[in-house]
Amino acid sequence: MNILIAGGVSGLLSQLIRKFKKEGHRVSLLTGSRAKEELPERVFEVYRFPYDSDSVRAIFESALPDVTVFLGAYDLNFRWSEGEKASVQFVSALTNLLTSFDLSGRGRFLYLSSEEVYGDDHPEDIREEEPVKPETAKGRALAQGENFCNFFSKLSGRDIVTLRLQHL
Repeated sequence: MNILIAGGVSGLLSQLIRKFKKEGHRVSLLTGSRAKEELPERVFEVYRFPYDSDSVRAIFESALPDVTVFLGAYDLNFRWSEGEKASVQFVSALTNLLTSFDLSGRGRFLYLSSEEVYGDDHPEDIREEEPVKPETAKGRALAQGENFCNFFSKLSGRDIVTLRLQHL
């Protein structure tokens, strides 16, 4: 399969690339930044563009991904210490990625979220039905992202999956 990962350089990114390559997939990377950071793993193609770039649509046309993975909550491109500014950048990035994904007309989109959408710590396992109660700008942006992905999937009929990862 052709896999496009959208995310900044991190340990998670390295592990995903390594796993996908080991399984024989062709991996491309959209870094979300123009910075020339050293990549921990070699990939088929590296696209060094911000997520809000007009080039994102062309990247989808070039990479032809069967699966697109947006690191979302685990993307180090977003400086959550900047609060609402990071939230606006995050939602804008997700919007451009989903729109470009939709226009490509192919594949599955995976959005990585986290338990931060639930607010404070929970001593017991959180059930999927539990309503979200984000307490931080990041938590609110992630929850917005989940809602947007769900709405976009219903509206477009496209295969969009949200994965909430805990303690990563």
